[in-house]
Amino acid sequence: MPDFDQLLTRFRQRIRPLWPLAALIVCGALLTGYLYLQIRTTEYDVSMVVSPVTPPGQTQNNSLVGGAAAALLGLGGNTPSAANSDRYQELLVSAALAARIDRNGPIYANLYSREWDAEAKEWHPPSGTLQDIKRALSEFLGAQPWQAPDAARLSRDLRDTLVFTPVGRSDLFRVTLRTSDPKFGAYLLSTLNQLADSMIREIERKRVTAYLGYLNSELPTVQNAENRTALSQLVIEEDRALMQLSANGVSYATQLVEPPSIPDRPVGLRPLPAMAVSGLLGLLAALAFLALLPEHWLRENFLLRRLARAPTDGRT
Repeated sequence: MPDFDQLLTRFRQRIRPLWPLAALIVCGALLTGYLYLQIRTTEYDVSMVVSPVTPPGQTQNNSLVGGAAAALLGLGGNTPSAANSDRYQELLVSAALAARIDRNGPIYANLYSREWDAEAKEWHPPSGTLQDIKRALSEFLGAQPWQAPDAARLSRDLRDTLVFTPVGRSDLFRVTLRTSDPKFGAYLLSTLNQLADSMIREIERKRVTAYLGYLNSELPTVQNAENRTALSQLVIEEDRALMQLSANGVSYATQLVEPPSIPDRPVGLRPLPAMAVSGLLGLLAALAFLALLPEHWLRENFLLRRLARAPTDGRT
């Protein structure tokens, strides 16, 4: 059985006359890597870090006075649901939030640019041979025909696109969007955050207003002095919460720890490492091909015989 040195010597003798073929394979791999860099879509991961905030008015009823008053009167005080990060994340990709975005505005126009005519200001099915074939197959299979983008579609796309990841063991979480237009990605995340916070504020304002109305209607009917004092304390706290809900320019349910920012580098390999990987893979492919190349191929194939500069009688 031949040892390693003999096998290595035999392999060198085998590939030495075929080095032009090996060089051709490596060049092909480099060319493939270069073409990939030219045609690939450069994408960026735009992200923001959000911290859920306990909105004003939600901690009062957890205090000694508020908690005792609510327990004494059998009333349910404020709940921390508005500060729940799960609620914020769900609203961020909801159809209700998407419905608040202008369908003729920059967000729809950027996300569905192939279906938007900026000059005519109208929507149309995506054009192109591939799209026509896809649309014909869908109609043949009984799928729903093309429809202009709407809130339901935007909600589905956001749900598939946005990624929520916790930051360490804290309450903070990161919202990431992968896009080929990082400036638009930052604008989209900022808009979604403002809309979600505004929706939570409006929901909580309606709840506090209704709760205040109930407390004020019950207050005249309470005869017990202790109960009246407790109920009056609840009214004061809810009034304070309603005032804070009306504050403009202040985040209610969330706070941006890191605003949406544009990353310096795109996702994936940079050009130089990508070309290096392509060259290495090409070299490995060339060595593997030459090592597995049957002897009779070299004798019978004219092109390989020319590349190997082998004699025409087939001797190597």
